[in-house]
Amino acid sequence: MTNKLLRIGLVLAGMLLIASCGNRKAPTGGKKDTIPPAILAIQPDEFGDIYDGKIVITFSKPIQRNTILTGLYIQPPILRKKFKWDGSQLTIGIYEELERQTNYYLSLTPEIKGEHDNNLDANYTYVFRSGRLQENVISGSIAYEDAEDMGKKITCKLMTADSTLIYTSTLVGTAYRFENLNFQDHIIEAFIDKNQNQRYNPESEPYFRGITEAREFSTLPMELTYIDTLAPTCTEVKTISNRELQLTFSEALASLDSIGLSTRDSVPDSVIVQCFVLHENQVRLITSTPLDTLNYIVHVHGSKDLKENLRIYNKLPVKGIALPDTVGPKLISIQPREGATISTLLPEIVAEFDEIIPRDSLQVILAETETGKAVAVNILDSPWDAVKLQPAKPLKNYTSYRLTLWVKDSMGNRIKDAVTTLFIPLSR
Repeated sequence: MTNKLLRIGLVLAGMLLIASCGNRKAPTGGKKDTIPPAILAIQPDEFGDIYDGKIVITFSKPIQRNTILTGLYIQPPILRKKFKWDGSQLTIGIYEELERQTNYYLSLTPEIKGEHDNNLDANYTYVFRSGRLQENVISGSIAYEDAEDMGKKITCKLMTADSTLIYTSTLVGTAYRFENLNFQDHIIEAFIDKNQNQRYNPESEPYFRGITEAREFSTLPMELTYIDTLAPTCTEVKTISNRELQLTFSEALASLDSIGLSTRDSVPDSVIVQCFVLHENQVRLITSTPLDTLNYIVHVHGSKDLKENLRIYNKLPVKGIALPDTVGPKLISIQPREGATISTLLPEIVAEFDEIIPRDSLQVILAETETGKAVAVNILDSPWDAVKLQPAKPLKNYTSYRLTLWVKDSMGNRIKDAVTTLFIPLSR
């Protein structure tokens, strides 16, 4: 009986052993480390002199040592250096003579990783000196082609004239300032990293690149613009009257070579364009002869946008009307303004109107207000919707003058009231 019970006990013990083996689990290793490493301290303090030949960096946790080789930069380059580790502390030993009166920039980037593959929590840049600290400055405004980009982070690279990276920084807002720079030429590159891939994407991201000469204080306005490879296109032609058309383009133009007009007949007749005026993305033109109620083709040659994209030729249909223009021109502005004092004896007087003003329609009187003595006036080159005048000889100092100007538009409609302005030259 005893032997039988012993055998049963051995069998049960074996079954329990097998069951426990079947339920054994591998150890989990604990919770995954997701906290990125950071820099806790650096010696010497920023702007300190590294004359003793070493820089000590203390990280918050152990670092993958090979990532230092790609994530740490020193500019100007220090070629003879050694890295020595003591736990989470890195000592950079410098074994070469440093340039005197020079700032050295130490950059540590998120390419540096902790032992659990977490990237460094930010870009760090420290400025040290060899001798006297250099305090040169580059600053400027920041403009955005797209207003919606305002407030977004700008990735900015500061480089030497040979495109060697000094350091990378992040900018926000409408102005920037780089301080404690060496006395040398610099290149600035900047872009908004919209897809967060640490690289500039020319198809969808605004970009800036500029160069400054070596100066104590340099100013470089930064304008973040998108690459535009599309040539401008005339998208609409509107008939204003029987001699005036308005063309609208897909974007603002920098220049326009010429505009032609012809009928859409099987044997087209040409219509002479007397003149045209360009304002941003619109062009107004005057024909030499009245149009009829026919179908026409507008021929646009050499339209160039503000980014130098050129469309050699573009055409659009338009239907003429027989309705003439019966409204006279209106004054938009005049300089000098009424009662102004000016600092030159040969001022340029500019009057802007809301439509084209033929030069042969002008009547001008410039005279001394006290004596009524007239002064000869020259008509200067100017846009067709502006009149630019200048006295033929220097005016008298401390003497008031009044300009009176009558104009007609290309249809012969007179301005309602004469344009006048009184001004006084006060030249030292």
